[in-house]
Amino acid sequence: MTEDRIRELLREMHDEPVPADSLARVRVSVGERMQRRSHARWIWLPWSIAAVAVAIVCVGMVLLPRKPAPVQKAGPAVVREQSIAREVMSPPKVVKPAGYRRANKLSVKPSPPPADPVLIRIETPDPDVVILLVGDGG
Repeated sequence: MTEDRIRELLREMHDEPVPADSLARVRVSVGERMQRRSHARWIWLPWSIAAVAVAIVCVGMVLLPRKPAPVQKAGPAVVREQSIAREVMSPPKVVKPAGYRRANKLSVKPSPPPADPVLIRIETPDPDVVILLVGDGG
């Protein structure tokens, strides 16, 4: 069917009169749909009011100034200097792959014993701030 044929059929339909009973049935069904639609609007009205109220409360909670929580100062932290120095200065453990063999065991020189680490503690006027400098002692 071509566009011209469709236009021609529509013109023919336009020229035919609509029966009165068909027109009445269409008007009744449209009226029923409109009534159902207005009834459905009343069903959703309480939910939409509740959603708007919740949104307003959430925005109000975000925008209202809050009283800050009291800050409790902790006492100065007690730190054991020697344990920190040993943890910081301990050499990393070397994991050798399976089947690893040294070429010449005689050429391996033993490593010197680790020196005691040097620890320098600097106290500032603020009792909560202490600067620790750790050296390798060499």
